[in-house]
Amino acid sequence: MAERSSTTPKTSASALSDGAVQWRESYIEQREHKMAQFQKKLSYCEVSSCRMLAPLRYFGDSEDLNRRCGHCDICSPQETIAQQLREATPKETARATQILEALKKIEAVSAGRLYTQVFPDAVLDRRTFEELIGAMARSGLIVITDTSFTKDGKEIEFRRVRISDAGWAEDAVAALRLPVEIEAIPRAKRSRKKTTAAAARAPRPAAKAGESKPKRERKPRSTSKSETKPPKRPAAEVEHAASAPRAATPPPARNLKLEDALKAWRFRRGEEEGPPGV
Repeated sequence: MAERSSTTPKTSASALSDGAVQWRESYIEQREHKMAQFQKKLSYCEVSSCRMLAPLRYFGDSEDLNRRCGHCDICSPQETIAQQLREATPKETARATQILEALKKIEAVSAGRLYTQVFPDAVLDRRTFEELIGAMARSGLIVITDTSFTKDGKEIEFRRVRISDAGWAEDAVAALRLPVEIEAIPRAKRSRKKTTAAAARAPRPAAKAGESKPKRERKPRSTSKSETKPPKRPAAEVEHAASAPRAATPPPARNLKLEDALKAWRFRRGEEEGPPGV
């Protein structure tokens, strides 16, 4: 083993001490930062504005925040391949009309305040409301902007909603399209399984009069297994064997000479290299 330079400070093991008590605060800050990053990833999956603007906002690019890409599933939903769209139901159309009428009276409002103003009696739950305004943004009826403000040193994010130019048209709500849920998409495999199961449950046709079912020939049972099978143990003997304590495996013998040599080697390395980070 090569010797270390003489300039390396030598510190005995007795000079090592515990870390500062304040380490917990920094770890809590790191945990909160990691959780905030994870929440940003989740919110990106449910974003209702141009998907290109989210990474631009994250990396601090403020010059292009008002320039949409025109190619993502939000800017161009009709060109999506993985996502299927459907027409709005009469109830969804009526609720979208309520939202548009409310936005015509105000310039812009947060999504939370818009929800309480349009549906004060909570006739529509908040998650369904978020999905509906997301579909309206995809259909070009409204514009949703992700923004934030600082309170007590923490950044609080929210979404601001305003009506678009296309949303002012009289029949604008006719262009509303909503994504098809995954459970609602028919699957060929699932239909085949149902057909097979239905055929298995279908009653068999009754035999015609005068016809008799052919009897199956029974094969003689082989006695080879019963002859070679050992006799069963009595129940009391089996229960006693299961409850009897098993003998513990003795631990291997300790090599005290090897342990002392390892301890001495670790102590020498600690004196040569010093405490970590020095």
